[in-house]
Amino acid sequence: MGGAPGKLIRKQAQPVAEISEIGAQVITITDAEGQVDRLPIPEAMRPMITALEAMISGDSAKLMARFDIALAPDPVGWRVTMTPGGEAPVALTLLGCGLVVTGLDLPQAGGLTRRLRFEP
Repeated sequence: MGGAPGKLIRKQAQPVAEISEIGAQVITITDAEGQVDRLPIPEAMRPMITALEAMISGDSAKLMARFDIALAPDPVGWRVTMTPGGEAPVALTLLGCGLVVTGLDLPQAGGLTRRLRFEP
């Protein structure tokens, strides 16, 4: 995952090839045939986007200003849990090993968690 300031870009090869561009208000998904879908980003997802952008760009001041951050060891590296302020905060957890972010845990309805895995 990488990108320009204000935009995250994710290239996926499996199970379906696509490129996702995450901007401030819209996610643009382009498939292998060039079909483009634009999805508005719900307000509830914006803290996650802010966290990812700040983590990837190394903007610790932005992270510390907007999130309570807890760093803990993980069986295969480290775990950073970020909880934004607000009435109903949703904690986001980044997983990694050394200098590499390997995954993101996203809370789902019903107390479930979806784990996105990142490969170099």
